[in-house]
Amino acid sequence: VPDASTLTITPFDKGSIKDIEKALNESDIGFNPKNDGQKIRLVIPPMTQVWGVALLEVYCLLRSVGLQQLAGSSEEG
Repeated sequence: VPDASTLTITPFDKGSIKDIEKALNESDIGFNPKNDGQKIRLVIPPMTQVWGVALLEVYCLLRSVGLQQLAGSSEEG
């Protein structure tokens, strides 16, 4: 790993590297993949206030769903 803000993807099937890169480009994750023919590198952008708020909203939603599932399972048993 070159540094803490870089994610490296090394596919087992080298023939799928273009498909993986295309999927990353078409997704709405905000990363710009770099393909060297063997690996794909994603440089993760620094945290911003907007990104932090979005992550907090996702966390709160997942927590809420988890709590509802726990409450439902305790009522069943």
